[in-house]
Amino acid sequence: RTGLWLSKPERPFGLAVLFLGGGGWFGIEANYKPPSRFVTRVSVGISAGAFVAVNFGFAYGSAGLLFTVGVDFYRDWSSGSGTTAVSLGLLVWGEFSVLGIASASLRLSLRITYQDGGMVGTGTLSVSIRICWCYTLRVSRSVQQVFSKPSGSTSSGKRSNAKGLAAQPAAAVLGAPAFTEAA
Repeated sequence: RTGLWLSKPERPFGLAVLFLGGGGWFGIEANYKPPSRFVTRVSVGISAGAFVAVNFGFAYGSAGLLFTVGVDFYRDWSSGSGTTAVSLGLLVWGEFSVLGIASASLRLSLRITYQDGGMVGTGTLSVSIRICWCYTLRVSRSVQQVFSKPSGSTSSGKRSNAKGLAAQPAAAVLGAPAFTEAA
């Protein structure tokens, strides 16, 4: 698997003027499994929202709220089939640091994806706390809810991952050729 990304849907790039901002992502991936499986993905999305940043010299931080819209195009070249996924999302984050010694961040991502007549909601909450250079605590929880199954699907209704690993991509739940992220 190989690809080229200008940011990703989980962490879109951002640009702010005063407190209003926006951003997005763009990516291309290709997956080849010998002898004959070749799958491609093109993902593009935009976001709009509000940002705030503060700097007191000894402490600084930022927070933001983004609404996202994205489209993913999947194509299996060996079978000639393809599919399109449309997603709407909400990304809320906040982070701060004190004297560069202690820092914390919180990220909440909610997304709903429509593909092949099915609709899946995905939510991820990630928290990171760093104390000094020697200790960092990272916790991440993901959950998925299938609201409607795609035609011809038999997938279960609720997916949760209690170990903190990323949940299965919505495209995989909906039956698209998925690219799984390495944890």
